[in-house]
Amino acid sequence: MAAILLTNDDGIHSAGITSLARSLSHLGQVITVAPDRERSASSQALTLWRPIRYQEVGVDRYSVEGTPADCVILALNHILPERPDLVISGINRGSNLGHDIAYSGTVAGAMEAARHGIQAAAVSLARRAEFDFEEAAQFTAHLAGQLLNKPLPPGFILNVNVPAGGWQGVRVTRQDTCPIDNLIVESRDPRGRKYFWLDQEPEPRDLPADGDSDYVAVRSGCVSITPLKLDQTALELSSELKSWAEFLSPAACR
Repeated sequence: MAAILLTNDDGIHSAGITSLARSLSHLGQVITVAPDRERSASSQALTLWRPIRYQEVGVDRYSVEGTPADCVILALNHILPERPDLVISGINRGSNLGHDIAYSGTVAGAMEAARHGIQAAAVSLARRAEFDFEEAAQFTAHLAGQLLNKPLPPGFILNVNVPAGGWQGVRVTRQDTCPIDNLIVESRDPRGRKYFWLDQEPEPRDLPADGDSDYVAVRSGCVSITPLKLDQTALELSSELKSWAEFLSPAACR
């Protein structure tokens, strides 16, 4: 029987992770280890300057006072009796596309699993309000079955974004690199001090009508599956940078 670890960045009580656990239950034992509250945009952050506590809040459900990466590390090294066959992070409330991948706690949960040699996927529902996770959960269950039968190579994860309201197909995509407009909303507290809320436009302004990016796929009504890897080395720059070696030698820098 397969063992599947679930985590997220929306918190242990999120409807997304509850729907996901239910949809995956026929594939094996599902263990949920997730933050005790929302940890969106926490990326790969670890809790280093205070203790981490957890508690069992249900059968095979654990709430952790930490980030998604903390949850995976604690699950693999303390909570679970053995390594899981698969880690799924999600289902996130909202998309994780393009530059958002760098900030995403959802993607970070999957990446942390890959750092420990376990195949993983991050799953998000591309919607900004009125979330219904059932269709995305059903799709994820089919994907999880495929991953259990045909595991990913070590060091890779899948970043999955499911459009709301059904989908027209599935596309294997690349991470979009179009810039996003950041929004800074300024206001004042009752004592007159300024404070700011950070937000961004839902998608790039200059998005092409077609293409192979994750944004284009979701806008077209398709599930976007983007393979990501741990090794971020820019090999295309290696040859050019090697020519810098003489210029940056100890003698030249003195």
